[in-house]
Amino acid sequence: MNKNINCQITPLSGEDCFAVFDRKKKKFDFPVHFHPEYELNYIQNAKGAKRIVGDHIGEVGEYELVLVGPNLIHCWEQGNCKNENMHEITILFHDGLFHSSLLNRQAMHNFKTMLQLSQRGISFSTDSILKVKRKLENLSTLKGHYAFLEFLGILFELSADKKYILLSDMQHEKGKVYSNDKITIIQQFMIKHIHEKIRLQDVAQLINTTPVSCCRMIKKKTGRTFIEIIHEYRLGYASRLLIDTQKSIAEIAFESGFSNQSYFNRIFKKKKGCSPSAFRHNFSGIRQVL
Repeated sequence: MNKNINCQITPLSGEDCFAVFDRKKKKFDFPVHFHPEYELNYIQNAKGAKRIVGDHIGEVGEYELVLVGPNLIHCWEQGNCKNENMHEITILFHDGLFHSSLLNRQAMHNFKTMLQLSQRGISFSTDSILKVKRKLENLSTLKGHYAFLEFLGILFELSADKKYILLSDMQHEKGKVYSNDKITIIQQFMIKHIHEKIRLQDVAQLINTTPVSCCRMIKKKTGRTFIEIIHEYRLGYASRLLIDTQKSIAEIAFESGFSNQSYFNRIFKKKKGCSPSAFRHNFSGIRQVL
């Protein structure tokens, strides 16, 4: 698949249970990406759109509901969809939200199996989608434990689906990249210092190697250069701020570690195919993190 694949930094913190984004949109323009959280994505009125999950490429029907496991690459593209009144609800939740001591209980068998199978991407049947449709549409209007109980109800209902389809033959291929200890150290360093200037020699020293060897290792393990990886994390962080805050584009550029707004705008458009302001507009709608 000849595409730029981005590691997305989501709005979830370690204290959150899940995040929900409920929005109307005219087009799909979010790039192919992956993240360490589970993603449940519901789409209506997007017949003909293209679905990419792992090594799977397919076409969306009138209703779409897919559970994507941690670090599995995915995105939805415009494809043959002509509708400009699409409805998308995205739910993100942590890998580890449900502890193994709970998942190993007998009553959780179907639930645990669903989470395991999501590593290949699960497309749920229309029957199951219609059963949870109202709950999905209602979720963003609820608060506190009421929202969490509705969220659990959706997942339990879906875990009973017997007509689901597994989409991909590969399992979180991109996640394997980041299982490398040195890459993990670099990843954590970049996230911690996202607001600052990140120098190659500092990163090389962190993993006890030379700058040249560091560059070579990053390229071999990720398929991207040192600068591309930095941009990836900065843009992921900026995307989160664009979605979650009302800060100006200039403030977000500076806070994400870019030296000036024009450079930020140029890199953002190159990587994401739209301007930061257009990206923010595309995510307008109801959003909350619980």
